[in-house]
Amino acid sequence: MSFSDIISSSIVGNIVGIISLLIGIISLIWTIITYGMTKKIEKKFPDAQARAINKKNFKEYRSEAIKTLHSRQKSVKDAGKISHKVCNDIISICSRIKGYDQELHKEDLERIESLYEKIVSLTRNGELLKTEGMIVFIEVTSSLINILEKGEYDL
Repeated sequence: MSFSDIISSSIVGNIVGIISLLIGIISLIWTIITYGMTKKIEKKFPDAQARAINKKNFKEYRSEAIKTLHSRQKSVKDAGKISHKVCNDIISICSRIKGYDQELHKEDLERIESLYEKIVSLTRNGELLKTEGMIVFIEVTSSLINILEKGEYDL
């Protein structure tokens, strides 16, 4: 038997056909698996994109909030009194920070909520001009600054 006889043999042709069929079936299975994985990734993409935008917004707001907190704290220390506007600024900062609940740790969110309650009660109870009110205000702003300046929120 010569080489040309082997190549023209129907057995060899059938073997080549079966191997081609198996390769085609394996390729089809691989394509279906890849398609399924692609669909899963596409479903997760909008959530990941929204989270990335939220994280970017938090990072930008964080530096602005820290500057504002330092500024309000300094102005209260220099003036020796607290105005309603300054308290409202701190309440606004707390409210906005609480909106970034996915970016902050649960403990920090709970602490921010308690600081928010302190500053709200300070304005409601008319303790703005009292020494205790100043102490509470400085404690609240210092705590907020410490939470926001954590290195883990830089990432």
